Amino acid sequence: MYVSESSPIRKQDEHAINSVMRRVVKSTMLGAARFTKFPGLPGSKTFEDWRRCRFGLTGLSKIRVDCMGCQKKTRTYINALAAFLREGSAHVLLIRQYHDAGCLRLHITRLPPGLDDLPDDGFYSALQKKSLDIPVPQAEHVCPVTILKRHRPDFGHMGNGSYVEVQQDSERSFEATFVECTEGHHRPPCHGIDTLLYSSECVTLYEWRSAYVRLPGSNVNFTPAKVKIPIACQCRLTRKLQLFPRRLFNLMS
Repeated sequence: MYVSESSPIRKQDEHAINSVMRRVVKSTMLGAARFTKFPGLPGSKTFEDWRRCRFGLTGLSKIRVDCMGCQKKTRTYINALAAFLREGSAHVLLIRQYHDAGCLRLHITRLPPGLDDLPDDGFYSALQKKSLDIPVPQAEHVCPVTILKRHRPDFGHMGNGSYVEVQQDSERSFEATFVECTEGHHRPPCHGIDTLLYSSECVTLYEWRSAYVRLPGSNVNFTPAKVKIPIACQCRLTRKLQLFPRRLFNLMS
């Protein structure tokens, strides 16, 4: 039996969805998992395509669902999943739907309390998706971030590690938004990560941008080159080696 546009989601499927999503949300909130595959629900053709979907954890309070080659029945199911999550969640869920090259992507975000007045109209339009700005509570910040908008650095580093002067005058200037981890040089641990299973560190990500540079203190002309700038702050997890099963470890301790 395949789900049609008018078919309600079945009760036994609701329990299965609830069980899976509880595990995913719990893992997300505890920081105990980076990625979880959704195996599909056996014995039901409804979830034939859903087995190709994946749950990706994108933050302490966000879940990303990617489905490749989605058909009509899969879209119907994911809409039912969205409605079910809204009804069963302790907090409001903001759900955004995207279509990209045959991929159905669902972003599920747990909103902080007090935002219950968001319109519950299914999925937001493209303009609303771009304009919606929801503050995140301080406790949800995995890594503190420093953002410098329209920053014009006087010095920088090239790909070979050379320290160079960046041209900033009336002829040419270099400007970019710098996003980096606060105290990123020390790589502090991430907030909210299960330290029994993982070691973590906040790491700044970089990319190369074109600028005109020269060696500091020299009088030669500026020449084009690539300089390194910070663009994001990422929480990097490393799973700890456990010599004993966790249950045995708990009993021993």
